[in-house]
Amino acid sequence: MDITAQIEMISFVMLAAAMLALYTPYRSVAFGLLSVSVMAALYTGVVMGIGVVSATALAVLCYFTASTGDGQHRRSHSVFLAGVIIVSLLMALHLIPGFQRVPIVSNVLLSPQAIPFTLALGYDKALAGTLLVLFLVQVARTKDRWRKTVGATLRASMLTLACIIPLGLLLGIFTFDAKLSSYLGVWVFSSLFITAIAEEAFFRRLLQENLAAYLTGKVNHAAGWAILVVAIMFSLAHAGGGLGYAVLVFFAGCGYGLAYKWGGGLEAAVGTHFIVNLVHFLFFTYPMLAR
Repeated sequence: MDITAQIEMISFVMLAAAMLALYTPYRSVAFGLLSVSVMAALYTGVVMGIGVVSATALAVLCYFTASTGDGQHRRSHSVFLAGVIIVSLLMALHLIPGFQRVPIVSNVLLSPQAIPFTLALGYDKALAGTLLVLFLVQVARTKDRWRKTVGATLRASMLTLACIIPLGLLLGIFTFDAKLSSYLGVWVFSSLFITAIAEEAFFRRLLQENLAAYLTGKVNHAAGWAILVVAIMFSLAHAGGGLGYAVLVFFAGCGYGLAYKWGGGLEAAVGTHFIVNLVHFLFFTYPMLAR
């Protein structure tokens, strides 16, 4: 690995370190690590031009969304929140220019009869998720909160796996295939610190939590409706995998939403998402059976 590739990886590792730093008493360290990450990404060309502008805009929008969330500035809060949702979604979908994805694995067969596995790290999605967590998420700090988080994660993971494993087998999405791949390490990093955190911060913290708050007092079981509606959105975002895969993702989204609702917060939703993905990677056809 040459020096440029090493610095590219440092830009991603520093993002992960910034999120982990939130669990220490030194919140300012998180922003220092974020700065190091952005400088490394700028140096290697992973982010440039309009990508810097969009990331700065998202940070500003996140800041004002957090500062107007006291209930006394509802109109301003709604405007800033809408901006956060739009910009973070565009970044997560790689629709804003100025970001270069870093290829890691290309067209590798991990399972017999599977479609080829390709992995490229998207700094735009990783950075969007990091900014959402830094500005808008109250991380778990107390023993009681962690107790709820672990409990919600375990319950939601077991429920979700009990649902999607037989459904995935029935729909022909995957079959049993236990394996220990040499790509496990980089996959774990990507799945946890990029995929799970960014997606759960967006779908659960931004969409589910705010939709549940909006529906409260307007419909019965507002939290349940929010879980279902956001799970449908989550499914549509993964519809490129086909109808059967979208159905599977819908039920997975319901499980992640339940983990969040059961008091586990973002950590429980991320933990459940990661556990489900890890079981899929280790014990079943990955990414999915070829048609």
